Amino acid sequence: VPMLLLITMTIYITGETWQMAARLKGLSFVATRGLFITIGGVFLWTRVPDLIASVERFDQWSDVSALLEGTPMAGAALPAEGDPEEPPIRRGEWFNMAVLALTAQAVQITLVALVVWVFFVLLGLVAVHPDTAEQWLGAPAHPIIGVIPIGESRFAVTGEGLRVAAFLAAFAGLTFTVYLITDETYRREFRTDVTDRIRQLLAVRLADRHLTA
Repeated sequence: VPMLLLITMTIYITGETWQMAARLKGLSFVATRGLFITIGGVFLWTRVPDLIASVERFDQWSDVSALLEGTPMAGAALPAEGDPEEPPIRRGEWFNMAVLALTAQAVQITLVALVVWVFFVLLGLVAVHPDTAEQWLGAPAHPIIGVIPIGESRFAVTGEGLRVAAFLAAFAGLTFTVYLITDETYRREFRTDVTDRIRQLLAVRLADRHLTA
């Protein structure tokens, strides 16, 4: 997140960004954000098969038993050793795991985008005077949604400022998505929870199939 803020801040303080993003209204605003979300979703979906394939295999029954702790299958009578034979994953099961993986990562990405949006709304409030926005835009900043008085200072909330913040939040979300699926450090830090959850579900499934076979 700190690196994303540095990158997007550099973009934020350019007149070209304001001239483009601040004028996105109605359908163009929705379509632009939708494009970012769609591209990010496609990137995430392309990684789902590798993610599931990386966790569906178990080398030892002891690994399965360890993952059953904290589940209704804890303490199940499983072999003490040996290589488990995993049953094929059915299409419905694969789809459910894919939805779980995508949802967990989408929540993370949404939170990052929300943090970026709040940051730039506050930055625009305290650091970008309407006169400055007017110079960047080449036209008066409007509408003035509200004015917040703090002491002798007056801080204006403008429609352009909110739209620029929303544009950069969507851009940051897409950038974070790319890092999440390509950079090993990000993948290890942010995907551990979801991969552990899927692996535990697969362990429960494997134990249930073994006991009811």
